[in-house]
Amino acid sequence: MLVSLDIRTLTLMMGFTFLTLCLSMVYYSLNNKTYDGFGLWTLGINLVAVSLILVGFRQIIPDLVTIVLANAFIYSGLFLLYLGFTYFAKKKVRKEFHIAVGVLIVFILFPIFTYISPNVSARIIMISFVAAFYFTLSTRIVFRNLRHIQNKVNIQLTASLAVMATLFVLRGLFYLIPVNHSNNFMSPNVGNGFMLALVSVSLIFFVIGQMQLNSSMLEKEQKELINELKNALGEIKTLRGIVPICSHCKKIRDDKGYWNQIEEYISRHSEAEFSHGICQECAEKYYPDMDLYGEDET
Repeated sequence: MLVSLDIRTLTLMMGFTFLTLCLSMVYYSLNNKTYDGFGLWTLGINLVAVSLILVGFRQIIPDLVTIVLANAFIYSGLFLLYLGFTYFAKKKVRKEFHIAVGVLIVFILFPIFTYISPNVSARIIMISFVAAFYFTLSTRIVFRNLRHIQNKVNIQLTASLAVMATLFVLRGLFYLIPVNHSNNFMSPNVGNGFMLALVSVSLIFFVIGQMQLNSSMLEKEQKELINELKNALGEIKTLRGIVPICSHCKKIRDDKGYWNQIEEYISRHSEAEFSHGICQECAEKYYPDMDLYGEDET
């Protein structure tokens, strides 16, 4: 089937497939709470989808759009996908480094290998190893830093990332071999077509894994909130039970054996707040000359 399906058709199909996945992610975010990284993933998938659609029109519209701009979108999309994982893992990343590398590849090397010294294989090798680099970094973060969200490794997400990293490494190595060099990206190539198809399938599992990760994060947050509420309710219930209180100074003994002022204890275990005054009996007993309640002297 891949032999009869040309690269242009396959690339356009991938682009519109990824665009559909992006719309699915938007729909998911509208119906569920999402975290910062999810928005970056959605934007990244969208950029990759647009870039593939642009690549599908190569030799029909100018190379500046289908090569330079398209690969700028691809690089940006790959970086945003990786950045999304760093946001989830709360890891710092040197954005300046990645931006500098992107400028070097997209706006210097790609124009050189497009206009000055045209070389399709060189462009394929560069973008393949860049993709492998970012998917490898993302795999590492998921495996090492995000397993605590589900208390286990997200096998689907990790596997899809690892597969895509491996596929792009193999693609880069394939085009490093002189006999495999190509002068036309759109020329029929079973190996290239097969690789693109595998990447397309892997990316579908990747997007599903992203949604699972976000849902797991949400579920973890909800469980923590429920536990906090249970603990709060447990503390409030202690006020309904037997409260050890000093018969003289009226201090209350807590679970750790410490004696606390009654106001402090109740404030800590409930939403009540205290203001102080003097009752009539105490006013008459301790301040008989002040007539605090406005009674006439007899």
